[in-house]
Amino acid sequence: MPVPRHEPVSPAAPAPQPEVTALAFDVTAALMIVLDVTGRILRFNRACERLTGYREADVQGQLLWPLVLDVTEARRAEEAFAHLNPHGEPGSYENYWMNRQGEPRFIRWTTTFRTYPDGQVELVVATGIDVTEERRARQALQEQETLFRALFEHSADGVVLLDPSGPGRTCLIVQCNAAYARLYGYAPGELIGQSMDVLRGEPTSRRKPEDLGWLRAQPHGVRLPIAHRHRDGRTLQIESNLSLLRIGERELVLCVDRDVTVTREQEATLHRMNAHLEYTASHDALTGLLNRPAWLARLTAALTVSGPVAVLFLDLDGFKHVNDTWGHATGDALLQAVAERLRETLRPVDGIGRLGGDEFAVLLTTRRPDAALGVAARLEQVIGRPYEVLGHTAHIGVSIGLSHVGPEDREAEEVLRRADQAMYAIKGTRTGRIRPGGEDAG
Repeated sequence: MPVPRHEPVSPAAPAPQPEVTALAFDVTAALMIVLDVTGRILRFNRACERLTGYREADVQGQLLWPLVLDVTEARRAEEAFAHLNPHGEPGSYENYWMNRQGEPRFIRWTTTFRTYPDGQVELVVATGIDVTEERRARQALQEQETLFRALFEHSADGVVLLDPSGPGRTCLIVQCNAAYARLYGYAPGELIGQSMDVLRGEPTSRRKPEDLGWLRAQPHGVRLPIAHRHRDGRTLQIESNLSLLRIGERELVLCVDRDVTVTREQEATLHRMNAHLEYTASHDALTGLLNRPAWLARLTAALTVSGPVAVLFLDLDGFKHVNDTWGHATGDALLQAVAERLRETLRPVDGIGRLGGDEFAVLLTTRRPDAALGVAARLEQVIGRPYEVLGHTAHIGVSIGLSHVGPEDREAEEVLRRADQAMYAIKGTRTGRIRPGGEDAG
């Protein structure tokens, strides 16, 4: 099927208001707002309405900041609008909006401009994602990590004084406190005068406290990870702070030891928790695919960095019948099966997302129109095969809209909209399930 060439609209040419309306304002989960150069509201999509409790019709023409910003944020907004730079890269920042109940919601914004032919700003378009829950989860993790660190840092540390010049250059324990002895399962009297070899486990560093030449080159001391053996045979991971002391003609080594075995385990747990939170914030809970905001962010990055790409918009045919006939559990299992077939068919580098319901999107990093069409045809065939889900044999199809993108494209929502329009143009027809997006796609 021939793919039409799409001529980009010059960014300097002012677009009519219907084009702004067409930017999927009322179907996206993202917050989208259009302001004039004074900060007055021109468009306020449904996501904004849901978050703030204000209707678009009630706020159009009003200044944004008195409605949703506190005094501090309002000043920042006024300052930003006084120095609009249409030639800069799209800006990304976070602030919080206050809804009608006075609850702050933290938003991550990306701001772009539409300009007149002379380069002056005509409109400010801001797209935001509500990251309140993500921020709260991150703060809770940070507080938990701070608590863990405080518990360990305020524990009694083990302190020992070593003489590295003992008989046969043995490193002897000259003195230690009770916490040090207790750390390794001994009484202080059992350790004083003994060789450090009684505590040494498998080496974790090539450095040792008796390396005086190395310590002399560390005037402010050094922190060293070491492994020491507990009396019961356990290996303890120790963080040891070493300093060189000169007492008369003797050089002694002062070590302040802290058992960080549990700390390392806790840090590993926190790392896994952070990774899990990052994953759940960017992936669909049912299918494991990228969610809509994360998929759009990936498309935006591809448009900015990777150059030309192709986008497929997939809508399942017959899914509602399966869902209504056999229930939501079967419908969910079917969506999971479709997601698995997408993963098996596409390359790891291709971005696969679930936009919501039975709609999916695929980002293909290809410069060949025929390759994109071939991928779409293969997906139609693969998805159209029967499914065995929860004891039922399900038959569905798929309608696919295709949008080729050039280096001139920068708006992810616009690219997705073209593919969406192309998909709806052939939805339910009997001839062809794949249609390129563009002006002739409708």
